[in-house]
Amino acid sequence: MNPRIQQKQTTPVFVVVLLFVGFATTQGAMGQLLSPIPKNDPTPNHRDFRVNVVKFVPVPCAGENVQLKGELELHFKTITTNGVTRPRPESAVLKVTGTGQSTGRTYVANSNPSVSEFEVKSQPLPGIFVINWILKFNVVGNPNPSPRGDPCPRCVRRFTLKYHASALARAKVLEISARQEVLCP
Repeated sequence: MNPRIQQKQTTPVFVVVLLFVGFATTQGAMGQLLSPIPKNDPTPNHRDFRVNVVKFVPVPCAGENVQLKGELELHFKTITTNGVTRPRPESAVLKVTGTGQSTGRTYVANSNPSVSEFEVKSQPLPGIFVINWILKFNVVGNPNPSPRGDPCPRCVRRFTLKYHASALARAKVLEISARQEVLCP
């Protein structure tokens, strides 16, 4: 072999996939991992996640455990100039309600995020990107109307649902995972 000619060094695809899986696994340990909802949607740049907690989640700032149900919709767009997929922050929608375990109070999440930040990083393989998207939605629980009664009839309870979505993309989203956390003000 000619010493002046060097072989091209490339990172194998499986290494990138292992890095992404490891990242998603460690990130999932920090909150409840959500699974995409299987749909017959031909557009891989529109992802829905089911927010369905079978057990009640402790919400210290609400003073009770809350069961959350609904969906998180994430939309992405492909930039035509460079072919990179990016989140569409204006199109992230949360349709979630909750029920308090001890009070029966109804909690409702704002449908639009109060915070939407994203970062796109390129990977060792050309054309592969990792997208990290942080979204925060405000949740409000108003007291139960009479005659139901409420332990604190004048108290409005508030907390934040934080979602961290991680996606592997080219011109379209290839893989995605998301996790949910409850934050108190």
